[in-house]
Amino acid sequence: MNDIQKTTKISTKIDRRILKSFEEKIEAACLRRDSFLNRVLEDELTHLDEEIAGNSPEAQQFIAGRLDQLVRKQVSLALRSDLVERLNDICERKRIVRDAFFNRLFFLLACSSDEINRLFFDGSSEWRYGAEYYDGYRARERLRDHLAPVKDVFWAIRAGLECREEDRIFRLGSEKLAEDYAFHSGLEGLEDINPVERHEKVMRLGREKDAKDGGQFPGGIYSTVWGDPENKKSALFALNCYLPNEMVPDHPDQLALRERAEDLLASLVGD
Repeated sequence: MNDIQKTTKISTKIDRRILKSFEEKIEAACLRRDSFLNRVLEDELTHLDEEIAGNSPEAQQFIAGRLDQLVRKQVSLALRSDLVERLNDICERKRIVRDAFFNRLFFLLACSSDEINRLFFDGSSEWRYGAEYYDGYRARERLRDHLAPVKDVFWAIRAGLECREEDRIFRLGSEKLAEDYAFHSGLEGLEDINPVERHEKVMRLGREKDAKDGGQFPGGIYSTVWGDPENKKSALFALNCYLPNEMVPDHPDQLALRERAEDLLASLVGD
């Protein structure tokens, strides 16, 4: 047996409501759960590593604490050994709570399109048109080959997020002309080229700028923050793979942010 085919059993604790919904979807689709997860993880681990710049120890500890408040059930998974090694390495390097990742993954695999609208797109469904515009070829591929292997199960969500990100980058290019001329000049003339080629170039420029400015991937499937850390009843908050220090209660960065906000408010009241 090749090394890549070896499996490792690992345990994870999943919120009971999420697990019930996920298992129902798996059964209805006549899928073998662990084989399906192996296929999904081949792509998702790459995205997880790309999206998350890293958590602080305080953020990691806070997410783990919120996760412990959920009513969870222990699940044993038989996953490919190489994927388990990759996942453990990513979680260790970037201080990602592994159970938070699995709970988020199971939730996304089981949730409805309306929940996707609320969690990523402020309740709007317009992102679907953008996803179809940029990545419609994937739908056509599925029509040609109904038994094609599962690949990038969240492609539509990512396409919608990237369409929104493309708009942000163009706006940023206009706003930051004097501050970053090279970034702005790289965007010039892109409106007139093939939309798929334009999208790829715009996203590359945006990623390069984000890396230059601090490295955190904005608005990704795993980097988007769900819930309110001040709301102790928010179960969604425990499903975060990333949390900026400004959102960690009583972290110095959050206290500094509050102080700046109070100073701004005081200056407005003073005027």
